[in-house]
Amino acid sequence: MSDRAGLLRAILEAPADDAPRLIFADWLEEKGWVGDGVHLRRAVQEKRVLARRFNKAIGLGQHPSAPTPAWARSVSGKATLRRGFVEQIRMPAHQFATIAGPLFSTQPVIEVDLTDVRPRWSFWAWGWQWESDADRRRTGYQVIPAALYDCLDPRAANTWASGRAAFEALAAACVRFGRRSVGLSSLDSR
Repeated sequence: MSDRAGLLRAILEAPADDAPRLIFADWLEEKGWVGDGVHLRRAVQEKRVLARRFNKAIGLGQHPSAPTPAWARSVSGKATLRRGFVEQIRMPAHQFATIAGPLFSTQPVIEVDLTDVRPRWSFWAWGWQWESDADRRRTGYQVIPAALYDCLDPRAANTWASGRAAFEALAAACVRFGRRSVGLSSLDSR
């Protein structure tokens, strides 16, 4: 593992900690990417928050400066950069499931908001189910990709106190899925 890969991994493992980001900024400056190092250090110190179109945010969250990766160019949605990296994303469920691996291998994402699904209480199932905003279909696996659905605790579907609690559970499942896909430890235990 290169120094860069090890430093990036430290950022991904501890997304709430500023120290790995500042160490990475020092390393960037030592390797000649002074502008990137200064930019990252300033973003961390100022706790700057920038919301951008997804592909633009990924381009800004690359250190050292690099073109936007091919996997991010056609993705719709928005991303929020905090302290120099993408930490929050908003996008459709099918796109998230497709790009989770490359995204979580380079960015310390801690919040995912799927824009095209929402929970709906089902009297017949006596629990929450997911429906697509596009066609109001309650289908679970068809609305949410199976890999994401599997990260939800199906026994909890009838214990969520509200639609908001169900949505938050889905968001946490998305983060679990993304981190698991690249071998990162879960944030649930922190």
